[in-house]
Amino acid sequence: MRLPPTHPAVWEEFSDAICYYAREAGAGIALDFEACVYQHFVQIQEEPLIYRVRELEIRRVNLGPQFKEWYLAFMLWNGQVVVLAIGHAKRRPYYFRARIDEARKMF
Repeated sequence: MRLPPTHPAVWEEFSDAICYYAREAGAGIALDFEACVYQHFVQIQEEPLIYRVRELEIRRVNLGPQFKEWYLAFMLWNGQVVVLAIGHAKRRPYYFRARIDEARKMF
């Protein structure tokens, strides 16, 4: 599987979420979360336009139903999907806006 270009902070968010689930719910749930995120990485690369623009040019896909509070925020830049965040819906909405310009310079 080829992963989409991803802002470096996403990997820290991903790791933190996996550690949280491993600690609070067990290794099985943590592995389910990991698999769900990777599945959505594939989906957004295959059909990015099916996800609506939320704000600015950022699109969002929710990771439901088991992880419905979580989402991937991404944008289309230079003809490719660029993942900006793995976020939690109840924490700091749109905190990743600051990553848009950084991602444009990186990718």
